[in-house]
Amino acid sequence: MTLRLRLTLFYTLLVACILLLAGFGLHLLLEQSLRRGIDENLRESSELVAAIAENRLADEISFENEELKDFSKDDIALIYNSSGSLVQSLGEVPEGFQLPEEGYTNWQEWRVLHVTEPQNVVVMQATTDLAETLKRFDGVFLWIIPLIITLAFLIGYAFSGAALAPVHRLTEAAYTLANRSEWRETLPEPKQKDELWRLSRATNTLLKALSRVIESERRFTDDAAHELKTPLSVLSGRLEKALEQSTEEKVRRSLEKALISSKDLLTLVEKLLLLARTEAGQGLSKTRLDLVNIAKESAHLSETRIREKGLELKLKFSQQSVSILGDETALRSLITNLLENALKFTGQGTIRLELNCQADSAELSVCDTGPGIAEAALPHLFDRFYQADVSHRSKGSGLGLAIVKSIADWHGANVEASNLANGGACFRVRFPLAT
Repeated sequence: MTLRLRLTLFYTLLVACILLLAGFGLHLLLEQSLRRGIDENLRESSELVAAIAENRLADEISFENEELKDFSKDDIALIYNSSGSLVQSLGEVPEGFQLPEEGYTNWQEWRVLHVTEPQNVVVMQATTDLAETLKRFDGVFLWIIPLIITLAFLIGYAFSGAALAPVHRLTEAAYTLANRSEWRETLPEPKQKDELWRLSRATNTLLKALSRVIESERRFTDDAAHELKTPLSVLSGRLEKALEQSTEEKVRRSLEKALISSKDLLTLVEKLLLLARTEAGQGLSKTRLDLVNIAKESAHLSETRIREKGLELKLKFSQQSVSILGDETALRSLITNLLENALKFTGQGTIRLELNCQADSAELSVCDTGPGIAEAALPHLFDRFYQADVSHRSKGSGLGLAIVKSIADWHGANVEASNLANGGACFRVRFPLAT
């Protein structure tokens, strides 16, 4: 359940509670008002009947008396003597009625007033109209409540959406930074210093601290790789020279293994150096390039190794020329790493390098006929030193795809990996076209 919906439901529940309390209060107020009106009518009627009874005690009192023209025919008036015996009645006496205590009382569906001065008089008024009025009020109110609650929900949903719009903007900005891996940038801070401003400020403080950690790690990797590259190059050169001068077979085998290990280590250092500089954007510059030419040149450099393994390299370009803004050396490294990754995992079949141009982007894809990628490995393929297949860990450093991701991010491109329906894996990089 979204925060917007939770806020709306809370607001609607609050409105519903207020409406119910208001309805209950109005019901009580209306009942009290109606009862006060009845009591006032009874008081006036009792005074009227008492006055008539005092002046015409021997006469029969009826609704035809001029003095009783304002007396409701639905009401009942009873005149008693001092001993409590009924003398006269105006209206039919309800069955079972007994002379009550002095003052206001309730008897069945009647409101009763008993006065003893100046005459012993009882006046009664039915409360059925009061009950009917309250029933109609409750019915109308219960019919209106669902409409008001529905309206409150719709208005609350709209208002909560407007109130949470800055949160959505901050969320989208955060996702944009995350997708672009722009750890040097910060979130926009609202002008009004409210809770959202505090949230964005706290997030930006966290991003700045994180960027310092990442920058420190990058500098360490860059410095370490740079310091190791020269001595490793010297070591490889000396091993090659020693291998040329050695004549003993046992010594030569040992030197060959040492040379291979030193070259592998040098390759790892060079990749670390390239990764660190790519992530920092050092030594890279964007110029208008033809991605088709770069793809062809990269394929030509890898074609020999691919054919030596007995694989076929297929090229397919939808257009003769595709212009993007990028760094030529970095793009060659991206394509080469994708081809090397496909070469490492493909035992037989083909490797396809394709380039398709769309409305505002160019999609470069490298697909193979290998075993594919385990579903559990897909989210981690572009992590540093991650290798999904244990059996291939001796064939690489686990940095190739991390370099691909870093170069793609620097170019503002999206890279993704997936499995093909007929078997094999496919890596796609979507570049924005040059405008």
